[in-house]
Amino acid sequence: MSLTCLKSKGAEAIHFCTCMFAKKTDAGCLVEKGGFCDRLDHLMAVSSQATGLPCIKGTALLPKNYPPEILP
Repeated sequence: MSLTCLKSKGAEAIHFCTCMFAKKTDAGCLVEKGGFCDRLDHLMAVSSQATGLPCIKGTALLPKNYPPEILP
């Protein structure tokens, strides 16, 4: 399914999981250690622009004091 189909299928937002930008360590989830995607902000911007849907950075198991970021 292409990104442009998501809205027509009823999607209200695109969620990018925490492991995309943070790493789980013995001390908990840390943003400083990085995740699987070093260009996540760019990927979110392109996804939001292509679909017209908001993109949410962070889902479950968020790093301490990290509020999920939302790109309109």
